[in-house]
Amino acid sequence: KQTPDIYLDLSGIAQGFGAAAVGKYLLEHGINNFMVAVSGEILARGINTAGRPWRIGIERPVESQQTIERIFALSNVAMATSGDYRNYFEQQGVRYSHLIDPASGRPVVHRLASVSVLAPTATQADGLATALMIMGPERGYQLAMREKLPTLFIMRTDSGFEERWTPFLEPFLVK
Repeated sequence: KQTPDIYLDLSGIAQGFGAAAVGKYLLEHGINNFMVAVSGEILARGINTAGRPWRIGIERPVESQQTIERIFALSNVAMATSGDYRNYFEQQGVRYSHLIDPASGRPVVHRLASVSVLAPTATQADGLATALMIMGPERGYQLAMREKLPTLFIMRTDSGFEERWTPFLEPFLVK
């Protein structure tokens, strides 16, 4: 690196990488049933002590309270959620996310509040959730469908929130 003002910030995928590293360590030591959570990025292997898949709650994307929006049953899969409800600012009635759209170089400003995606590894889930969040509700959903990703999108509406998920998520939803 020749320019001191330029730096590489890996915090966008560090949590998924961390969950993957802990999971690898546990598997190498013969532990096959575990759930690792690193700042919201989840790696679930095997089953819980009740003999069932791990039940993971997805938060309703509201900054003022912690309420469960949806519950997933996970086994041998990773999950990550990306959203704009924790790190953002508002200016003149517009919510600016902490996520930057690389096409514009500006914060994302669409109605998508949260994206949860399942993938084989925590690192993949983390990167995909961030990418789909940046892409927004339409382009993100199209990519999730094309790639057959189990994904939950939560959008803001004038009357609250609206959910949309890909059909690949159905086996993981707790009714």
